[in-house]
Amino acid sequence: MVLDLNTGATLVQDRIIDLSNEGLKPGTNTWMSTCQEIRLAMEEFGCFEGIYSKVSVELHNQFFGRTEELFDLPTEIKMKNTSTKPYFDYFGQYSFLPLYESLGIDNPTTLESTQSFTNLMWSFGNDRFWVALEECGSFVAVYDKLSVDFRKKVFDALEELFDLPVETKMKNVNPKPAHGYMGKISVLPLHEGMGIEYPTNIEECENFTKLMWPQGNDRFCEIAHTYSNIVAELQQLVMRLLFESYGIEKHYENHKESTTYLLRLLKYSKSQTDRTNVAFKGHTDKSLVSILHSNHVKGLELRTKDGEWLQFEPSPTSFVVIAGDAVMAWSNERIPSCYHRVNMEGEKVRYALGMFAFLNGMIQTPEELIDDEHPLQYKPFDHQGLLQFYQSSTDPGKGDRNIMKVYCGV
Repeated sequence: MVLDLNTGATLVQDRIIDLSNEGLKPGTNTWMSTCQEIRLAMEEFGCFEGIYSKVSVELHNQFFGRTEELFDLPTEIKMKNTSTKPYFDYFGQYSFLPLYESLGIDNPTTLESTQSFTNLMWSFGNDRFWVALEECGSFVAVYDKLSVDFRKKVFDALEELFDLPVETKMKNVNPKPAHGYMGKISVLPLHEGMGIEYPTNIEECENFTKLMWPQGNDRFCEIAHTYSNIVAELQQLVMRLLFESYGIEKHYENHKESTTYLLRLLKYSKSQTDRTNVAFKGHTDKSLVSILHSNHVKGLELRTKDGEWLQFEPSPTSFVVIAGDAVMAWSNERIPSCYHRVNMEGEKVRYALGMFAFLNGMIQTPEELIDDEHPLQYKPFDHQGLLQFYQSSTDPGKGDRNIMKVYCGV
């Protein structure tokens, strides 16, 4: 017997049916008896209580937590949930039902429908998300597509890579600036980096792997390729949301088709003294956006518009999304590029991965982002041309100034 604490009534045991039984498979005795139980319960009572363990406690708690956040939204936001179908939309604020509110998601088993509902309620995802991007040029994305086991494989693979002889790592060359091996530099003694261009293509991961391990290393190749595609999906999601937030989603597919990636594999050695050591000096990225992920060792610091330095606290599901100079120009300075650095302290080595997005062809500000309040700031520019221009500049302070204004400012 089960007591209903809302009404004080009891539920007859025959109305409780276990649908989590592992033996519940078509053709089995369990299947046939459960069929009978469901039919009798529906015919007798018109309902039953199903025990179904596919919803974990964690998911249950997360969902109800988000539901509280949903109903805490202003009424005028919730009333945007409209539908031509009866009872498929917002229902509430009625004098005869003062305690009741509800909202509806039509076709919720499709990702597009749940995304549309979310965008409607939280202005294309989450207002705090875009405030962070426009105010600071960065935000932390919680993205759980990396399993605990796979994440461990990723960082084990990084250690294996950087344990190779220096002469092997130096074979990672690329004519494009900051695309190949970088290390053993006197001004940055704690930093080492390597690059795989177009890492979402298995052939490019194979080429890099053969360069590092002529005898082969299929495990590393698979890990690098899988990781790159997971993070590329995150980058595409961010950009799609960004395009929709500005009302220019019609341009997104062309943008996506012209996007290329560079995966930087990074190592920051432990501090050589008791003091904090600069492992990579402050700078802005020349990418469109960069997505950084690291092991448990802290070191990444982000500067706010007020000049305050914030230290990032890494976690297994946290990715730092950083706006680069290219997206600053593309957005007509609505989005600032994020100035950041890496400082190391303590006895632990920091391993990290950076996924940098670039664009082929000419980049120009969408006309929808140009108005009286935001007059055009930048002429159309070539992304690789920007990298070459930055590398060739002899200005010692180029990392601390807006190089975009020099390169293509109006």
